[in-house]
Order: sequence, then structure tokens, then C-alpha cells
Amino acid sequence: EHLKKAGEHAAAGDLYRKLGRYGEAGVCYRDADDFPAAAEAFRAAEQLEPAAEAYSRCGKFAEAADSYARAGRADLQAEMLEKAGDIFTAGKLYAEQGKADGAIRLMQQIPADSPNYGEACSILGRMFQEKGMHSLSVKKFTEATGSHTIARNSVDAFYELGRAHERQGDLVGAIEIFERILSFDYHYKDAAACLERCKAMLAKQSEDLPPLTAPTAPAPATRRYEIVRELERGGMG
Repeated sequence: EHLKKAGEHAAAGDLYRKLGRYGEAGVCYRDADDFPAAAEAFRAAEQLEPAAEAYSRCGKFAEAADSYARAGRADLQAEMLEKAGDIFTAGKLYAEQGKADGAIRLMQQIPADSPNYGEACSILGRMFQEKGMHSLSVKKFTEATGSHTIARNSVDAFYELGRAHERQGDLVGAIEIFERILSFDYHYKDAAACLERCKAMLAKQSEDLPPLTAPTAPAPATRRYEIVRELERGGMG
């Protein structure tokens, strides 16, 4: 205590540590600007947020992220992971917290040759979807699925692509995706209900189409075309 009052914070911290009073040692080391020692002392005392702050002050961002994770502070964990250069994990955390702008900013930095690129595209698709940017959402989900066949690690991306097509009004595209999902796993989420809903909506659209009227027959010299039936309209016109 006298060393601390005399401003000898590092020496006081050493004595507190020998006494097993790690929290007080951490405070002394912090006051002495010895942040690595402060971080270790706070961690030994299970004072995780002060430990994380001390790790951050000395540039140990990965350790700071781990301490924030143990403290249940995923928001600050994401910030530390970003500073540590782990932009993929940081972006996933931002996405889980609903921080779309942060997730988009980081996931767009994942290179195409990264093993995490497909998952990054899927996350981008969800973030664009939350922001109401449905065309970009479809584009990123399409990149996420690529030319791959449906597998256990990619079926969720296919499901999200089907939902994105449905939201965009492309019912034919959505039906195709949901049918592929059901052929892989008939009980996957609510894919069967989504398929039936899209089929019903498509049937209703067909019923709502105005009847085709026979055109007035033009003069034989000018008649070149004949309307047989309407094939599609809208997004698949």
C-alpha cells in the first residue's frame, strides 16, 4: 500500500501478485502503463473486460478478442478480431449481431480464392436481403451456390437463394431451387411449404392474366404473325 501511495505502481503490483491478489496487481500494473502484465493479472483474477482492455492497449488484439468472448461481449470481440486481421470471423460476428454494414464491409474483402468465399457470399446475401437490396442478395446467393451440387454444407445457401428468388418475384426460379432442395432432403426446414406457396402464387398469377382476344385479321398482304398463347410475363417474360 505504501509503494502504491509513493507512486511505485510496478513494485506494488509485484507484491500484490506474490500475495495472489491479482485484481489489485492488475490495477497497479495498469497505473504503471505495464499493460501486458496488467492483462495477465486481470485474466488471473477472472476480470475479463479489464484484461481485454489491457491486451488491446498493448496491441495483443487476438488475446483481447478471446477475453471479450469469454466475457460475453461479442460486439467488442468483433472489433478486436478485425484489428487482429481475422476479418472473416469478425464479419460473421457482425452479421450475427445484425450489424449489416460492418458485415458487408468485411465480407466484401474476402478474396475469391479463399476457402471461406462461399460462406462469405452467403452472409452477404443475407445482409443485402435485410437491407432490402434483393437483386444484390440474389447475386451473392448465386455466387455462394455456384455450380455446386447441393450438399450438407451448401444446402442452406440454396435455401436462401430460393427465398431470395421468391422475394424478388421470380417464382419459377424459386420453384426450381426448392425442388432441388427437396430432392436432396425432403424435410429440410420449410422448403416443402415454400414450394407449395410458390406454386400457388404462380397458379394465381396465371388465373389473373387477362384473356387473350383474337386479333382482328389483317389484310392478307400484311399479316405476318399469329398469337397462339402467352408463355410468360413479368420477371421471366
